This record gives sequence, structure tokens and C-alpha cells, in this order.
Amino acid sequence: MVDRLVRSKKAWSIVFTIFLIALLGTILNPSDILSALSQVGVLGVSKIFLLVGITQALRALRFLELLSIKARISSLLIFEITCIYQFLNHILPVRSGELSLPILLKRYSNYPYISSVASLLLTRIHDALALGTIVCLGIGFAVAQKRIASYWVTLLVLVLLAIALLVGLLTVLIQQNQQIAQAWRGITQSRKIGSLFLKLKTLIKNFYDELIIYRQISLHLKLFSYSILLWLTIFILFWVVLQSLGFSMSLSEVILGSSLANLTQLLPVSTLGNIGTLEAGWVFGFTLLGYDSYHTLTAGIVMHIIVILIAGIYGVFSWVGLSVKSARR
Repeated sequence: MVDRLVRSKKAWSIVFTIFLIALLGTILNPSDILSALSQVGVLGVSKIFLLVGITQALRALRFLELLSIKARISSLLIFEITCIYQFLNHILPVRSGELSLPILLKRYSNYPYISSVASLLLTRIHDALALGTIVCLGIGFAVAQKRIASYWVTLLVLVLLAIALLVGLLTVLIQQNQQIAQAWRGITQSRKIGSLFLKLKTLIKNFYDELIIYRQISLHLKLFSYSILLWLTIFILFWVVLQSLGFSMSLSEVILGSSLANLTQLLPVSTLGNIGTLEAGWVFGFTLLGYDSYHTLTAGIVMHIIVILIAGIYGVFSWVGLSVKSARR
């Protein structure tokens, strides 16, 4: 049943991709995209290449902080695996690229699958916290400078409430883990369960035990700091692309406009390479800020093409490096 669901999602992703490419083909003039690509220039591409490398390094640092708690792993190995995993995440649908991280870690370092998944989940939680924090600050600066309407303050309050709720839940899990564990044991001991439920219970308990390993406050402060730097670098990357294409906007506006593009990652069916879905969020966000939809769509396509190609370069070189080291063993 799960296999059928995954296959159906992939099929819908292909259909959705074809539909969006056809739609973009009717809206965009290919010569405008080529002109915009040339406008970015060698200097602009070099800046983007450096910024993508910084994002990969920051992601690798987060994984290194988590994975090194249980085992000694080379920082270069983590960086190479991160580059491959990120490239696959860019091009594969239904977030299936996420599966590559635990698989690669198991293959090249014999790291347990469940520990890899727990680490991945924690980085995603910190991504959400960091993104929400930066968006809140962006809204505050933009409203103070009267660059956007004050109704964005309402959105700011909602985001702050969401962050407070998530932080509260994490705090409860960290501080009350003994009580939660006792409650869990009480539930499982009071029932007669079948083999399937027993396996599920064991999996959930093992996963919970993995998360409890990472309960140090200092660790989460490091992860949050790396995540803030990661998202700031991503927004600066967007800013570089927009500046290269002649847009004149503040960093706070870039943060607000492009943040909506990241919400498209929550769609149940994504496209191959996220083509079209990211651009839709990009256009919607910047149109709300008063920018021309056609030019922002062109900028989004250009940004997406360059980032995927650069991520591919990092991914391919990392794969070659891993293959060479594996062959020497």
C-alpha cells in the first residue's frame, strides 16, 4: 500500500511538472530568460557559487554536531554526503531526496538509519524556527521603514505564536522526558498488542530514545545559530540574483517575498526539481510587495536554474570524491 502511494505521488509529480512547464512556456519568452541569465554574468554566478558552498558547509556543520555525539565521523565525509543529499533534494519529487541522507551515512560510515532520521528531523525543526525568526525580523524592519503595509504585523504575531508553541513543545520534551517515558511504559504495559503494533511501538520508542540523546541546551543553541546563518545566506543569495537583474529592494523585502516560496515545499505533491512550485511562491510573495509578476517570475526561474546547476556541481564532485575513497579501501 505504501509503495502504491509513493508511486502514485511520483506519477502525479511528473504530471504536475509537465503541466507547469507547459504553463510557464505560454507565459515566459525564452529569450527573456536567456537575457536574464547573461545579465547575472560571471561575477554574479561566482558569488552564487560561493554562497551555495557556504550553505552546504553550514548544513554539514549541523549534521556534524549531531552525528558526532554517537560516533566519530570525518567532517569532509559529512560535507560530501550533504552536497549529494542536497542536490538529490533539489531534483527528486515528494521530498524523496531526504532518503538519501540515511542511506549514504549507512553506506559510508555504517551510521544507524534511525539516528540519521532523528538528526534530519532535528535540523528540519531548527530550519522552521530560524526561518520564522528571520521572517519576523524582516516584517518588523519593513513595517518600521514603511516599505510594506502594517497588516503584515498580524502575520508577524501569528508566526511568533507558532514559534512559541514549537519552542514550548521542545522544552517539555527536553525537561519532562522521564515523565513521558513513564507514561509511555504505562500505556504499553496495560495492553495486549499484536506483532504489528509491537513493531510500531518499538520503532517509536527507539526514535524517541534517539531524540532524547540530543537534549542538551547548548547543542540546540549551536544548531539554531547555524540555522540562522544558513537562512540568512540563502536570502542573501536571492538578494544577489535580484540585484544582478536590476531589482532595487531591501534585504527585508527579499526575505518576505521569497519566504512564501519556501511554503510551497509543504505541498503534498511537488514537481520534479520543484520546477514551477518555487516560482509560484516567489511570484506571489513579491507581487504582494508591489513588484511586477512577469519580471519576478523570470528572476525566480533564473535563480532556480543557476542554483540547481551549482548544487549539481557540488554533488557530482562529492560523489566522485566518495567513490575514489571507497575504491581505495
